[in-house]
Amino acid sequence: MKVVGIVEEIDVMKVVGYFQEREYDPEAFAKHEENEQVGALILAMIGNTAGSAVTSQSTERMGDYCDFVRGKINGNPFYGWLGKTNIQVGDYVEMAAMEKNGEYVIYAVTHPDRRTISVTPNCDQGLDGYIRSCRLYVRFVISFIILLFFIPLAWNGDLTLRILMYMVLFWIVAEPIIYFISDRLERKNPKQNYVLAGLIFEALGFKEPTEVDLIKITKKKLKSKEMPSKQNEPDWPDRECTVNYYYYY
Repeated sequence: MKVVGIVEEIDVMKVVGYFQEREYDPEAFAKHEENEQVGALILAMIGNTAGSAVTSQSTERMGDYCDFVRGKINGNPFYGWLGKTNIQVGDYVEMAAMEKNGEYVIYAVTHPDRRTISVTPNCDQGLDGYIRSCRLYVRFVISFIILLFFIPLAWNGDLTLRILMYMVLFWIVAEPIIYFISDRLERKNPKQNYVLAGLIFEALGFKEPTEVDLIKITKKKLKSKEMPSKQNEPDWPDRECTVNYYYYY
């Protein structure tokens, strides 16, 4: 659901959240069902924890620096684990949230005036946006394979026009085939954070939510001529956006 209003109270704590697949629960988010695992995190802080205690897991999990945000909007309390958060009391915001026990569990918060968004760690690309971004890596791998053959042949003087044509043909044929296979594999067993990201963007009213790629959008805006004066200001997204999960949209 989308929650819109003025921030009445806000408290932000810097934490380290350890996320597993089950922490990203797109089904519960989509159906607005109560789920004890929604937002479940192990918060590593010096001498303190935020929120309820969470049973430790035996599975090794990677930690993400994030903000544990708690506050009030429209008279209702909210909390969530987000990226870098720069909202203040009095700010008009839009949130992607799920109601639970009379509170809002938030997954993203946008500042429409700034066109900035802070999201739950690793929820910065919809599934289609993620798959499309992987095409660059497919091209890199194919190029690397071609270079493994090209360099020795060129060095020894054995490179002929026919061999060069075969390499070009290999590139033309292999790239779409490998991309197609990787596309099918990703859709067959999609990572839950990308599925949840699509639902978050849908709740916020983004067009084509599964295709949203906040990383790409932010990098493009940072390269634009209008952004240089803002790049070094802490209130705005920067090149560390993929680390602090704070983006333009």
